[in-house]
Amino acid sequence: KGSRPILAKVPAGVSTTAQHFETIEQAIAYLKKKDPAELVRKQDAERNANVAVTMASTNKDAAEAAVAAANEDATTKEELVMQAKAGTKAANDAANAAKLSADTVESEFDCEWMFGDVGLEVMGFRAAKLNPVRWSGNLSITEGLLQLQAVQ
Repeated sequence: KGSRPILAKVPAGVSTTAQHFETIEQAIAYLKKKDPAELVRKQDAERNANVAVTMASTNKDAAEAAVAAANEDATTKEELVMQAKAGTKAANDAANAAKLSADTVESEFDCEWMFGDVGLEVMGFRAAKLNPVRWSGNLSITEGLLQLQAVQ
């Protein structure tokens, strides 16, 4: 069984040349290839494969377009973030400059005071004004006014 040589003709008939096969399995495989039902199944499978390839290609194209759009969106968002960071930095720099300017203005308008009648005269001027402990310390103009009004 299965080891005898086989001759097969497709289509059957006197005018068709016979095919020689060493084994029955080879003859069966040949006949399956020639079977119209098998040919239809293969054609259907091929058609289905082509449809699947077309759908996969379409899906691939759509995915690539979505990736490109996402990349463009990400780039746009990155640019917006960079602009926002630059704006924040500029605002912080402006705020720091304004604070420095305000501090400078405030320091230009600060004061300190002491009683002018203290201390002994040494060589014609009052030496008390050279003693930093006698001064009130740096005060805003408003605070200096309040302190002087309190001792008035």
